[in-house]
Amino acid sequence: MSPKTRPLARLLLAAALALTLAWAGQPASAASGRATVPDVKGKQVKVALRMLKQEGFDNVNVIGVDTDKRGLNGVVQSQIPPAGAEVHTNATVKLSVYEYSP
Repeated sequence: MSPKTRPLARLLLAAALALTLAWAGQPASAASGRATVPDVKGKQVKVALRMLKQEGFDNVNVIGVDTDKRGLNGVVQSQIPPAGAEVHTNATVKLSVYEYSP
């Protein structure tokens, strides 16, 4: 991990921990072990993590993507599985998130 990505990694870890501690219950859809992946593309990573957690997805992999546009910092560029897919809640959701790099 390069030095410029460390602050974002720490922010994401702190956000994930805060969401884990704040969310004590599981949504009803998680009882079946499957849920529909929400559309988080274009959302701030903190919001995206919260949305995924609310649907029962705990296994989220965040990958940084360099951008020279300061306004895109922390915004989800893409997601796998795509929005609307119904998958097991223990599936890994991969988010590509813009990182500002002047």
